[in-house]
Amino acid sequence: MGTLLEMNGATVFRCRDGAEARSMLPLFRPDLVVSDLAMPVEDGFEMIAAIRALPPEEGGQTPAIAFSSVLDPMARSLALKCGYQDFVNKPVDVPRFLSTIATVAARRRSGPSNA
Repeated sequence: MGTLLEMNGATVFRCRDGAEARSMLPLFRPDLVVSDLAMPVEDGFEMIAAIRALPPEEGGQTPAIAFSSVLDPMARSLALKCGYQDFVNKPVDVPRFLSTIATVAARRRSGPSNA
C-alpha cells in the first residue's frame, strides 16, 4: 500500500501497528490515515477510537480509510461506525482505492470531517 501511494505522489509514514501510528499522529499531522483493521498490539478499531478521542488540534479529526481482507459486510459498517470515512476490501482494486483516497482527501480540503 505504501509503495502504491508513494508511486502516486503521496508522502507515506509506515507504522507497525495502531499504537505506533497514534504516537506519530501529533508529530507528523498526516492528511489521511490508511489502516489495515488487523494489526498487532492495537488493531485498526482500537486505533481509530483512540484517534477520534483526541482533540481536533491533536489530529482527532484526521480522515481515515480502513482496509481489510474480511469480506463480511458488517466489517465495513463497523469501520464506518467507529470513525473511518471509507472502507476498502483486500485484495485492493487499485483504481478504486486511489479514487477513494482522492475523494476523502477532497472532503478534508472542502470542509470539516464527517467523523
